[in-house]
Amino acid sequence: MTTTTVDRPLPRRYSREEDNEGLNQNMIMEHWNQAESIAYECAREAIGERMSIITEQIADEKARTQPDLANINRLRTERAKFAEKRANLHVGDHAEINRVRTEDGAYIRAWRFKHQAIAA
Repeated sequence: MTTTTVDRPLPRRYSREEDNEGLNQNMIMEHWNQAESIAYECAREAIGERMSIITEQIADEKARTQPDLANINRLRTERAKFAEKRANLHVGDHAEINRVRTEDGAYIRAWRFKHQAIAA
């Protein structure tokens, strides 16, 4: 198994002051293995796919003769929540990664099955 070492900044609420040696005190050295990295990237992709589906729903709503602006705003808010979720996802958050891969993955598969093109 491959282990990756990555510097990860702390959440934005902390300052980015450097110490006397020019090193950023707010960086954390973390280690994770290849399986964890893959699970994390899969979860990020699933969240991105959910955002894409919502973007398509917004476009469909806008294309209507009389778009429902409340629905468009609701969809935009939902998409923003997914963007925030993706931005805050961390490779060490195994429970959230598993939840995203399970729940969002199932939603995506169901959506694709429902919306797949029918071959002639």
